[in-house]
Amino acid sequence: MRRILLDTDLAMGTPGSDVDDGFALALALADPALSVELVTTVNGNTDVDTATRLCLDMLQRLGHPEVPVVRGASRALRGWRHPTADLPAGAETQPARGRAQAGHAAQHLVDRIMQEPGALTIVAIGPLTNVALALALEPGLASRVQEIVVMGGVFLQQTNQAQMPGEFNTWVDPHATGMVLSSGAPLRFVGLDVTRQVRLTREQASAMASSGTEFGRFAAECANEWISQVERDHPGDPREHGSCALHDPLAVAVVNHPHLVEWRAAAVAVETASTLTRGVMVADFLAPPRGPPLPTARWRRQSTATRSWTCSSTGSRSCEDSRPKTMLTSTASADSPPAVLVVGSLNRDYVCRVSAIPQPGQTVLGGELSLGCGGKGSNQAVAAARMGVPTALVGCVGADSDGRALVEALAASGVDTDRVITIDGVRTGAALVIVADDGENSIVVSPGANGRLDGDLARSAAGQRLRAGDVLVVQAEIPPAAIIAAAEAAARVAARVVLNLAPYCELPTAVLEACDPLVVNEGEARALLAVAAGARADARDMAAELTRRVRSVVITVGAAGAIVAQGPDLEHIPADEVEVVDSTGAGDAFTGALAAGLCRGEDLRSAARLGVAAGSAMPFAAMGRSRAFPPWAT
Repeated sequence: MRRILLDTDLAMGTPGSDVDDGFALALALADPALSVELVTTVNGNTDVDTATRLCLDMLQRLGHPEVPVVRGASRALRGWRHPTADLPAGAETQPARGRAQAGHAAQHLVDRIMQEPGALTIVAIGPLTNVALALALEPGLASRVQEIVVMGGVFLQQTNQAQMPGEFNTWVDPHATGMVLSSGAPLRFVGLDVTRQVRLTREQASAMASSGTEFGRFAAECANEWISQVERDHPGDPREHGSCALHDPLAVAVVNHPHLVEWRAAAVAVETASTLTRGVMVADFLAPPRGPPLPTARWRRQSTATRSWTCSSTGSRSCEDSRPKTMLTSTASADSPPAVLVVGSLNRDYVCRVSAIPQPGQTVLGGELSLGCGGKGSNQAVAAARMGVPTALVGCVGADSDGRALVEALAASGVDTDRVITIDGVRTGAALVIVADDGENSIVVSPGANGRLDGDLARSAAGQRLRAGDVLVVQAEIPPAAIIAAAEAAARVAARVVLNLAPYCELPTAVLEACDPLVVNEGEARALLAVAAGARADARDMAAELTRRVRSVVITVGAAGAIVAQGPDLEHIPADEVEVVDSTGAGDAFTGALAAGLCRGEDLRSAARLGVAAGSAMPFAAMGRSRAFPPWAT
C-alpha cells in the first residue's frame, strides 16, 4: 500500500471553480492500494481558508472525517493570493464540519516524512508553495520522501492563454516550482498534455446523482455546473463541449498505476522572471543536462501500457475511457551559480522556556535547559543554504566541544565551513535564550571566540571566496572591524552586500552606503535614526528616511511582515498568519532567505517576499532554535 500526503487547493463547491480536486480526494480515499495519511491545503483555486473548510466538509461527505487536515500557505512565495471565495448560499452560516489541526502544512510535511524516511509520497495537486517551504525548512526531506508526484505544467503543448501562459499551478507560484525542481527530490510531473485527455461527461456527472451517496449527489451538481461554466468560457472549442477535464485525479491514479501512461525523462526548468511567460515549463528531452545531476535526482524511462481508466469513488463511472500519452519525471542540474558568503557569529545556545519574560529584579522558574546551535551568522548561513544556493561561512569558534558541535551541525546543513577558524585559549560564543509561552524571547550573548574575528581574518577570507555576482551577508555580533573589512572586500569584486545591523552598532557611513539592502528591525531603525525614547516612529516613515542614507532598506516588522524601500518606492510585504510558539531565529531566517533570493537573481521585493515566507514558516512550530533550523539540535 502506498501512503500519501495530499497537498491541495480544493475548491469543489465554490461557484465558478473546477471540480477535479474533489474527485482526486475521492479517488485517493476509494483506492484500496492508497492510504491518505494527511491532507494539507494551499492557496490556489481558492483561498486557503476556504480550501481548508471545503476539505473538512468533503471528508465528512466521503465518510472519512478521521483524516487530518492542516492549513498551509495563504499566498505564493511571490505574493499572489486568491481572493476570498464565495461559498454556496447559506454555507457561511453553517458550522464547520470538523476542525483543522494546529500548525502549518509545511512543518507537518517535514515532521511526517523525517519520522518515516522513504515511507511517504507527497501528491501535490495545487501550487507547490507548501512543498517548497517544507524543503526550505528541511532540505533533507528531498532524500527521505519516497517521491513527489505533481499535477502541474504543460510540456509538449501550450496553454494558448496570454493571461496565464503557464499551467495554473505553476503560474500561481513559479518560484516554488523552481525550488522543488532544484531540490533533488524524486519527481513525477503530470502535465496538461495528458490530463486534458481524461474527461468527465455531462451524462456521467448526472449518473452520479443516483449513486445514493451524499458525495455522489453533491459531485453531480458541482460537475454539471462546472461543465456549463467550461462551455461558456470556451464556446468555440469542441473538446470543452459536454465534458470537462479531470486533471488532479490522474495525478492520484498514477501513484499506484504508473502503467496508465508513458513516462519520459527530461531536464526541466520553469520561467520565473518574465511576466509574459510566467510559469512556463521548459523540458529538454534531447540533451543530457550540463554537469552531473543532483545526487537525489532520478531519471527513469518506462514504456507505456495505456488502458482505459474509470473512477470508482462514487460507485459509478465518473470518467470516460482515456488514453494519456506522455508524462514526465525530472532531474535538475546547474552550472556553478553565484554563492552566498556569510561573515558572522557562531554561538552555542542555552535555551530555557518560561511562562513570561522576567522583569528587572524578578526571578522565575523555567523549564528544562536545552542546548542548541545558533549565532546570527550561522543561522543566516543555514537559512540561505536551505534555499538551495551554495553558502559558506566565515567565523571563529573556540577549541572546545561546543565549537566542534557547531561546525559539524553547519556541515550537516550544507554550509561550507572551510573558513570557520578555531581559536585556542578562548571559549566558543554562547547565547542565553529565554523563551516565553507566548513565543517572545530575550537573549544575552557572550561573544567569546566571535570577538577574535578581526579585520585581517575577515578581509583575507572574504577576498579569497567572493566573486562578482556573489552576495555577502554580515551582521553585528562580530567586531565592527570585521564588518568593514568584509564590505571592502565585496566592493573590490562587485559582490552585493546585505548588512543586518543587529544588534545595532555604529558603523562608518561608507559601509552603510555600500549595503544593498540594509536589514533592520524597528528597534534598530530607531537607534540608527536616533529617534528619542518614547517618541512615535512609523516603520514606513523610518524606511523612507533611511533610503536617503542607503541604497535600499528592509525593515522587519515582526508578525506583520516587512517594509521594503528602494529609492522613492516603498512596499509592505505582509506575512502569513501563523501560531508563533517561538520567534527565535525568525529574523535570521528572513535575512538568509532574502540573501538566497538575491543570489538567485530575484529583485529586492521578490527576495523579501521569500524572506517573509521563510521567516514565517521556519519558527512557527519551533521549540527553540533546534526546531527553527533543523537539524540545529543536540
